[in-house]
Amino acid sequence: MDTTFSQPEIVMIGIQTPFSPIEITGKIVYLSSGNAWEMEKDTANRRPLITSGDLDGRIFKLSENQRWLLFTKKSTDANIINELWVLDTQSEELNPVYIKIDNVIHFADWAPGLSLAVIASTVEPRPTAPGWQANNNLVLTTLGADGKPL
Repeated sequence: MDTTFSQPEIVMIGIQTPFSPIEITGKIVYLSSGNAWEMEKDTANRRPLITSGDLDGRIFKLSENQRWLLFTKKSTDANIINELWVLDTQSEELNPVYIKIDNVIHFADWAPGLSLAVIASTVEPRPTAPGWQANNNLVLTTLGADGKPL
C-alpha cells in the first residue's frame, strides 16, 4: 500500500487575477499610508524609501534628475503643522534631511534652473478654519550635496 502525503496549496477564488509585474520606464515614487515607496523597471521591483508612516502628502515631489525626493511630514510639535524634508533616493543609507522650513500647505518644489534648491510658500497656524493663514511668501533654500541647507 502506497501512502501519499498532502501538499500545501493556495487556491484563489473570485474575480481577482494573480499578480503579474508590468514593465515601467523610469522611476515611480508614490505615497501609501504615510510611507514613501519607489518602483523601477517593473511593478514587482519596489522598495521602501520612508516607513515612518508620518508623511502628510501635502508636498511629494521628485527632482528632475529623479535623485531627490521633497516631502512634508507631520510635526511632533503641536504649534507646527508640518515640516519640509528631502531624501537622496540613490544613497545606500536612506536618511531624510529636515531642511528647516515648516508649515508648507500648498506649494513647495525644486527651484527651476538650480541644481539643488527648493522654493516653498508657508502659512501660519490659526485656531479657526481652515486652521492656517497664508503668509503669501516664497522661501528659497539652497541645499548642499548631502541635502542639508547651506
